[in-house]
Amino acid sequence: MKSRSGLVDLLRFTAIVLMIIFHFSFDLNAFHLIKIDFFKEPFWYGLPRLIVSLFMTSMGASLFFSHGKKIKWPSFNKRLIQLIVCAVVISLSTYFIFPNNWIYFGTLHSIAVCSILALPFLRWARWIGVLGLLIIIPHLSGIYSYPFWSMAHKSMDYIPPLPWLGFVFIGMSLGSSPYSKWALPQNGFNSFITKVSNHSLIIYLLHQPLLWGLVWLISRI
Repeated sequence: MKSRSGLVDLLRFTAIVLMIIFHFSFDLNAFHLIKIDFFKEPFWYGLPRLIVSLFMTSMGASLFFSHGKKIKWPSFNKRLIQLIVCAVVISLSTYFIFPNNWIYFGTLHSIAVCSILALPFLRWARWIGVLGLLIIIPHLSGIYSYPFWSMAHKSMDYIPPLPWLGFVFIGMSLGSSPYSKWALPQNGFNSFITKVSNHSLIIYLLHQPLLWGLVWLISRI
């Protein structure tokens, strides 16, 4: 049995911490407790894209670290079903709470689809990061925007498979490298990092309702 990958845990932990910071700030802005322009201010425009990049990279690294070149179908299918169920829950809940901006293809939807798309490339994980860069660079440079299905309304979270699959490929290369075998030193804080990483999906689902309720309470004080 493989030990945990310190690289994967650190990537996930960083993504989760930044996600909580972003959504807490978003909620404070929504209740007019602070003022942020999330589309015009470079930091706040780039932060959610960095967060998704970290999630996708950690997913790719975890995919190879967990399976190697031979897919362990029972564990993969279990995780995929969890992702699909959670993605549907997010779509349904946002449809009723935010009908004008509900999420039809967000981060979890994209992670589920990219997980499937990445499987045929596991055997070439060592080099697939090069393809990942070739996918990402045209989009980041503004040369080309990849087409993907979209709906008429503006979703609160819209993460099409491309260019984000490129980060998954980069993560797969990292997962196949010696760096993925590095384990976090045993201490209290690193144990906390591991626990947060291990429960990243449930944290992803619950953090925003909890933060929204907290900010609502703050706004009433």
